[in-house]
Amino acid sequence: MSGKEYKFVRRYYRSLRDSLQEAGALRARNHVGNKEYRRIQDANHTLSKRLVEYASQFENPVIKLEDLENIREGSEWKGIHSWPFYELQQFITYKAAKEGIRVEKG
Repeated sequence: MSGKEYKFVRRYYRSLRDSLQEAGALRARNHVGNKEYRRIQDANHTLSKRLVEYASQFENPVIKLEDLENIREGSEWKGIHSWPFYELQQFITYKAAKEGIRVEKG
């Protein structure tokens, strides 16, 4: 999923949740929120899998992850507040460990 697709998913589900909220369909609104979370989680799984597969092509691969602790403070893109960075880092870390690829954070 590219950044544009990710933004589209977030906008689409936000709009849908707002419409359902106005209509008073709270159960349906909660269901939509769960679907959105599952799509974003799937995107993180796919992205981390592709990254680890790419890294495994090289001899002695190392994946270096940037420290993303304060990334939200320096960005002007509002959607950055809804991206689950920690989850993505965890997926990359455990998939790389499974393949025997070292991960450096810093």
